[in-house]
Amino acid sequence: MIGFKRFGSTGGGGEVSRQVFTIYTTAAAAIDILLSTIAPVRVNWGDGTTEEKNGTDQTYSKTYAVAGDYAIQFLKKSDITKLQCTSNVFFHFDIANAPAGITYFLITGQNTVSGDIANAPAGITYFLITGQNTVSGDIANAPAGITYFSIAGQNTVSGDIANAPAGITVFYITGQNTVSGDIANAPAGITYFLITGQNTVSGDIANAPAGITFFNIQGQNTVTYTTRTWPSVFSYFYLRPANTGIFTTAMVDKFLIDMAASITTASNEKAIDLRGNCGARTAASDTAVIYLQGIGFTVYTN
Repeated sequence: MIGFKRFGSTGGGGEVSRQVFTIYTTAAAAIDILLSTIAPVRVNWGDGTTEEKNGTDQTYSKTYAVAGDYAIQFLKKSDITKLQCTSNVFFHFDIANAPAGITYFLITGQNTVSGDIANAPAGITYFLITGQNTVSGDIANAPAGITYFSIAGQNTVSGDIANAPAGITVFYITGQNTVSGDIANAPAGITYFLITGQNTVSGDIANAPAGITFFNIQGQNTVTYTTRTWPSVFSYFYLRPANTGIFTTAMVDKFLIDMAASITTASNEKAIDLRGNCGARTAASDTAVIYLQGIGFTVYTN
């Protein structure tokens, strides 16, 4: 392995140190990092080479001559407003050190991003992390302006969905999370809702946000169903209750009948899946299933 390279004089907590954003990487493949900046930002790739660009959606690219460990450093980080890396390489850094002015944050690949979501940049509106990240914290402390919140990996995010930022429209969380709460209290504007892990979400699905068109809930949830009107254009519904006897046969039938009475157009994924510990449907929902299949849905039931 090659030892982490250093960029200039960044120690001692001085101004230079505060203006450097460092991503540590084990590089064995080509790396592309996309930034939007409000002024020229220089990157030191940790092998003695540098690159400087300015503007919207600028791609910084690097292929190392020798695979190893490198510290990729950006100077000055206060001018970065967007950070995106989808290269399939290993990254690690604490979100507390991310540039303060970022509004768009997207990291995929083999990253092990860490830190408390309370320390994410305050102005973030788009937040997506996958990989082996170990992000933690209460969703109540996520940046207040987030509208797109997606986190997968080994995260241990917690909290009541009632306390999620009010403007969220996409709420996607997997991993080891322990999110809880009544689905009736989820932010009203959510259209995409996916939660797995160790969550203990409860409540009547009939009280989910009115505009939901994608719904996937697994984990230790104990949700039930009475009746509601669904959006006329719908994409995907997937339910796996934690235990048998919670989402009953009567609920399955009623749910399918309500879906058929509401939806006119199947979009995107076009699937309704009520298997696992859901009750088995009966002939009472036959007409509904035939209709849903006719508009393009694949319907899965016990």
